[in-house]
Amino acid sequence: MSEWFELPEEPVEWLVQGLITTDDCAAANGKPKSGKSTGIRNLIAAVVLGGKFLNREVCIPPGTGKVLYVHLDRKDRRHRVAKELRQLGITREASHQIRLLTERDMPKDADLSRGLAYRNSDVFAYVSRIRTTCLRETKIARERENVAQERDVR
Repeated sequence: MSEWFELPEEPVEWLVQGLITTDDCAAANGKPKSGKSTGIRNLIAAVVLGGKFLNREVCIPPGTGKVLYVHLDRKDRRHRVAKELRQLGITREASHQIRLLTERDMPKDADLSRGLAYRNSDVFAYVSRIRTTCLRETKIARERENVAQERDVR
């Protein structure tokens, strides 16, 4: 019998139950006006306010989620993004849990994989005209921690 067949299942820590894990990278790709940005904003609202996303539980306590939202779609203006987030229930009090960056906030040579930090963010959402990506900011830190632990075991 193959060794892999007997591997035990590891526990899963969910951000969105059964859909996105806390160390996951998920992408929303599609044609223009297919709902990618709206979907990401709904995810942001669910993480910040608590509740459900796509009818699945968000697995962090309501009011504790933090989001770094890098919005680079020039056609979808910042004031429209803010309006939609307010329509989704984001209040002035909850607005501090979201850091919204646009193209004008970014250095011309910005490397999105480094240097963008919003302390303990639960969601990093990157939106451009090409694609929308959502990922758990701590993934890189956990990968580094796992590598360090593996070194310690050896």
